[in-house]
Amino acid sequence: MLSNPEWPWGFSSRPVVATVQDAARRAIGEAEIFRLTVSDQETFACALLSPPPPTPAMERAFARRRALLHTE
Repeated sequence: MLSNPEWPWGFSSRPVVATVQDAARRAIGEAEIFRLTVSDQETFACALLSPPPPTPAMERAFARRRALLHTE
């Protein structure tokens, strides 16, 4: 690995690194944003405000979590 930022071919790697970093930032930013239709927004809000009762599998998962985190 070269410690010098200059490549042996006579050009700097800095523009390449900057371009790749910019592309990565854009990809991450786009992946963090999701868009919902108005209908989907309403469904999502209703689910948050009045969630359905937990399923048996969810109850078991909560019980396992409580057992793992129990410190007494």
